[in-house]
Amino acid sequence: MRGKAPFPGWLLAGLSLLLLISSAVGAEPGTVETTLSQIGCLYSQCGLGTVTADAARLVCDADFSVIPGGVLYQNLPGGPTTQESMAQCFYGDETLAVCTVTPVQLKALMETGVGRIVTTDRDTIDEDDSAFEGFPQISGFQVKCDYSALPGSRVLWIKTADGTELDLADDATAYTLVSTDELLAGGYGYTSLNREPVGPTMLECLWDYITAGRAKAAGNPYTIIGIQGNILMQNVSPVIPALLTAMFLCVGAMTGGRVERRKRSEQIEL
Repeated sequence: MRGKAPFPGWLLAGLSLLLLISSAVGAEPGTVETTLSQIGCLYSQCGLGTVTADAARLVCDADFSVIPGGVLYQNLPGGPTTQESMAQCFYGDETLAVCTVTPVQLKALMETGVGRIVTTDRDTIDEDDSAFEGFPQISGFQVKCDYSALPGSRVLWIKTADGTELDLADDATAYTLVSTDELLAGGYGYTSLNREPVGPTMLECLWDYITAGRAKAAGNPYTIIGIQGNILMQNVSPVIPALLTAMFLCVGAMTGGRVERRKRSEQIEL
């Protein structure tokens, strides 16, 4: 009986080299649960904006977070990722800063953020005219806006993450808010706020968040009235509409089949 041929040494060495190279390329991979979209980030909350704002808020231990949509460049695909592939989804890294805001100041900030929204004659968002690089991607609070109202009077209420509604006339209670240093310094047309720089940058916060296994976009923190249209559908995976269409076709086919069988049965009885 012939023995097994020895495993070639050169092949073993080659496989070892490939493993070393693959482990050395890029940073240690993290995992993104689903694709994080940046579609619509200049006039609505998006998945990538939500996760980036969540990361900044949690890593910097702030109550609220606001990230301008203009820093987002492209979708972050779901699955394993690296620091390099993550960074390609942004126009660049951003220095972060933290400040204190009262409900009055937070409302004013949000009025600036949603004040650029323009509606069409059909009461839908005019995506081109509404595009604003400073549109706030938010975390830690929810906001209800009326886009049919005049700019400056669109914010109806703001609630904290636990559902507590803020008194928008309260100019005494202080909350911590983290954002890009540019925005807090008065960039994008916002009012400048006293701020302190924080250690990690925006991308460092996001990478820490991803490697901690928490990179999943939550629900939309915006409640919008005064418009019609599909603002809630613009960040939904394109797979969902396809699945719904397939489901309706299947239901139609099953219904049609039952009707045909009933007709045949009636003919046999006759």
